Amino acid sequence: MKTMNDVLKAANEQVASLMSEGYMISFMNSSFGYKFRVDLEKGEKHVRVKAEMKSGFGEGPDHCDLTVLTIPCADGIERDDAETIYSKTWYVIERKRGGVYLLTESKEEVEAVEQKRVERR
Repeated sequence: MKTMNDVLKAANEQVASLMSEGYMISFMNSSFGYKFRVDLEKGEKHVRVKAEMKSGFGEGPDHCDLTVLTIPCADGIERDDAETIYSKTWYVIERKRGGVYLLTESKEEVEAVEQKRVERR
């Protein structure tokens, strides 16, 4: 199992990797539902590294997505046709007090935990 600290560590690793390729941080922020958001630029190229929580809205488990994608400019709006450079998803197994999440990379594990909870009731 993972926690949000593991997601943030993975996000920082993506930023470090891009910086080693010559990208520079041009904007940082974690509002608007983002747990992490950093925009980087290298010449005319701009990329965003973001981690954000998303609700499954009854269609599936809540999850946290870590995404690296192209953007038109620093602090710019993401286009629907933005190129995704990297993407990883963690699914929420449990929310604990204080905004702590237990996460897994496996949807099946979430379903198994949910089934055990149902059986215990």
